[in-house]
Amino acid sequence: MYQNTRSLESNLTKDNLRQLFVQKRNELSEHEIKVQSEALSKLIFNHFALKGKVLSCFLTMAHKKEIDTSLLISFFQAANKIYVPVSNFQSGEMTHCRYVIGDEIQTNAFGIPEPVIQNETSDPVDFYAVFIPLLVSDKSGNRLGYGKGFYDRFLAQCPPSLLKIGLSFFEPIESVPFETHDIALTHLITPHNFYEFPTKK
Repeated sequence: MYQNTRSLESNLTKDNLRQLFVQKRNELSEHEIKVQSEALSKLIFNHFALKGKVLSCFLTMAHKKEIDTSLLISFFQAANKIYVPVSNFQSGEMTHCRYVIGDEIQTNAFGIPEPVIQNETSDPVDFYAVFIPLLVSDKSGNRLGYGKGFYDRFLAQCPPSLLKIGLSFFEPIESVPFETHDIALTHLITPHNFYEFPTKK
C-alpha cells in the first residue's frame, strides 16, 4: 500500500504527512511495537552516556501506539532523575514532575497518562536530555508531532546544550515542513538506526 510513499511525501502538507504516519503507526501490531521499542531502547543504551543526568521522558499513550518507553524509564531511573511531562491544554504549557516506575498513573481528559501525585517538579534549565514523542522526522531533524506545539514551547526554555532525542518507529523522510519557531532534534532513534543532526544556529 505504501510502496510509493517516499515519492509522495515531499509533496504533502504537514497535516497530510501527519495523517499518513498516524495511519502507518496504527497498522503496527502489539508484537511489532514491543519488539521495535526494545530494539530502539537498546540503541539508546549503547549510544548515550546519561548516568547521573536529569532526563525527561514521556509516558506512552498505548492507544496511539507510541514507542513503549517503560524499558527506558526502568533502565535509567536507578542512576538518574526521571521527569515526565504534564500538559496544560488551557495555557498551552508543559511542565514536568518526578516519576518512578510503579507510581500511580491517571489518564487526563485528552488520553495522556500522567502521575496522580505531581509533587516534585523540574525547571527546564535543569534537563540534560529530553526523549520526544513524534510520528517522524526529516533528514535535518525537523519533527512531525501532533501539532499542539507543547514541545516547541518547552524546548525554547531549555539550554542550547540540551539533547533533543526523538523516538520514532520510522526512518527519516526527505523533508518535513517547518516554521521559524519549530525546534529541531539533535538526535533521532528508530528501531534500526541512530541519527545525529548538525546543531542549527
